[in-house]
Amino acid sequence: MMEGRRTRRSSSSASSLFFPAPKVPPQKGNFVMTFFSCPVGNVEQASSSTHSARPRATTVAENTYKMKPEKRISAEEVKSIIVQHLQSLESQIYEAKRCRELAKGMSNSIMGDLKHLGYARFKFVCSVTIGQVKGQDVRIASRSIWDTDCDTFVSESYHNDSLFAVCVVFGVYQE
Repeated sequence: MMEGRRTRRSSSSASSLFFPAPKVPPQKGNFVMTFFSCPVGNVEQASSSTHSARPRATTVAENTYKMKPEKRISAEEVKSIIVQHLQSLESQIYEAKRCRELAKGMSNSIMGDLKHLGYARFKFVCSVTIGQVKGQDVRIASRSIWDTDCDTFVSESYHNDSLFAVCVVFGVYQE
């Protein structure tokens, strides 16, 4: 046995490996991280790690120091994409399960079309809400902190006899 370390033998009869006791670093705030020494190559691994064994490819990019976008988001372009997708609901009748899938699919297809517009360094968030028309009022609200000079949103709604749909797209510039 090594000095200063407690070791225990694996309970498996086929294995004769020794596993060192876990090292516990000092607590930071309310979190405790437990580390184990890896028997091969002394590589430290977190016990709660969710990383794959494959190393990540890292790309190093230099800072551009661009604080403002080269071109602003055109609300008319985004609105035309939203309206085009909402028009596909003309013949739909409200069914909860089908409308749930329609909202997910519509949001994904709007996001795909927005990526083809070529706005560099913008992150888009698309929210599609589909509900049943029963004479009720609906308010959809959101809050965020953003730069009013660069960031924007576009909202459009649609309704027929059995359903309503509201789509909101947020465009946020990455500085």
